[in-house]
Amino acid sequence: MKQILNKEQLQNIKIEIVDRLDPINDQLQTEIDTEWEKFLIECKERNIKVWNGKQFRFEGYEFGNDISTIKLSVSDYKTAVMLSRLDKYNIRNNMVVISLVITSDNYLVLAKRKKVGTYSGIIGYIAGGMEPIKDSQDLIFDNMKVELQEELGLSDLEYKLKLNDFMYFDQVGIYAFVFITNTSLTKDEHIIRFKKEVGVEENSELVFFENNKKGVANLMATKDVFESLAGYTKKFYELEYLK
Repeated sequence: MKQILNKEQLQNIKIEIVDRLDPINDQLQTEIDTEWEKFLIECKERNIKVWNGKQFRFEGYEFGNDISTIKLSVSDYKTAVMLSRLDKYNIRNNMVVISLVITSDNYLVLAKRKKVGTYSGIIGYIAGGMEPIKDSQDLIFDNMKVELQEELGLSDLEYKLKLNDFMYFDQVGIYAFVFITNTSLTKDEHIIRFKKEVGVEENSELVFFENNKKGVANLMATKDVFESLAGYTKKFYELEYLK
């Protein structure tokens, strides 16, 4: 786990789209295609919908006096996820947005993945691959807003977003913009919203931990929690609720 940009460098970021630095060769593409077919069968057996949309892959960054440039290439969900299944973390480098979500009654909100795919049954934060969004003026924030709507059913008026870090999680081969999100909903209201409006195509349930030292300790000790992200949470202990 490594911090790439500090808080000052996060204040002014420019996204630049470039070509992939290590193209997929024919042999690897065949492996990806084969693994994808297996993945589709798993999803069909569990009645889980799958899409293969465009996603960004991290290619590098540059520091300037006034601006930090993040270089991304356009990939797709199929390539990103199947490289993970094939343990090709050294060439995966997919770009994601992640948020530590805090309820109005001071609980951390996590989600348990459905039992299919690369991270079957794993408990992790509200997150998703960063993808192109038409007419977006801020791809980083807009991608996080999409995930909060899709996974928690939240509208823009129900939370405050703070971009906290840009990290590399080496255990899973991903680069991530990490947010802290404070919502206006309580724990119980999140559960009701999830059951009524979100559905369970991606996650089977929400998981909550008290936002204090004891709660974070319980998070760290819980089976099937995404280890690298749990380690990231540990450095906060109790997250400050944004006023």
